[in-house]
Amino acid sequence: MKTPLIYVLLISLIGDVIVFLASMVFLTHKKLIKVLTTYATPFAAGALLAAAFVDFLHEGVERYEPQTVMIAALVGVIGFFVLEGSLHWFHHHSQETFEDKHLHDNETQPVAFLAAFGNWLHNFIDGAAIAAAFLVSPATGIVTTIAVAFHEIPREVADSGYLLQRGMSIRRVIQVHGFAIVVTAIGTTLFYLAGSRLEWIMPWLLGSTAGFFIYIAASDIIPSIRSGRKNKGGFDKETALVVFGATIITIVIIIAHKFIG
Repeated sequence: MKTPLIYVLLISLIGDVIVFLASMVFLTHKKLIKVLTTYATPFAAGALLAAAFVDFLHEGVERYEPQTVMIAALVGVIGFFVLEGSLHWFHHHSQETFEDKHLHDNETQPVAFLAAFGNWLHNFIDGAAIAAAFLVSPATGIVTTIAVAFHEIPREVADSGYLLQRGMSIRRVIQVHGFAIVVTAIGTTLFYLAGSRLEWIMPWLLGSTAGFFIYIAASDIIPSIRSGRKNKGGFDKETALVVFGATIITIVIIIAHKFIG
């Protein structure tokens, strides 16, 4: 049964509001949010990988031509790599984001607005991912919203610190994150309506979204975890959280599809 658009928007925006509130906490309680992101970041890596492999790719190859879905996933990984290089979306996932830094003389206000634009573009794609998930099933949509939210908490908090470091006022940072919620809603609406009317686009949405999740986890979050480790070897806390995130989201996916459909 197709999920009504209003429900899709409400569920996606619940996740966005939680992320927004987390970024607001950062502006007043930096030490508290540092603890939160320490756990949320590695958990998000496992959650995104589980959502990509166990849900998006599984549903894609089961419902559509497997080769098309896999090509779309490859396009997603390479495409987001190219976009990252030009817009520098996924900056400062590591712990250094939360350390106080002095502004460099050549870092001006326009740099902050470029970062804000990258933030909005990222949210637009998150909205597309959520839309693609709900077009598959309500269970896939809910699981994807959870996985995206866990990724967005450390990313939005990192963006808050980055924008403040680049001279943007607290009021302006709040406006940037508030507008990001609107952008997510726009991305969700556009892709949900397009996907529901154009069936041929679905394998491309599913595959490219899986590629997007894999790229974020494998090339951005996991390397930042590795570089920030004090203990360079062994099964440490961060590794355990990645495994835990993947395990929990995999279980949630299985249960959700069994009881929600």
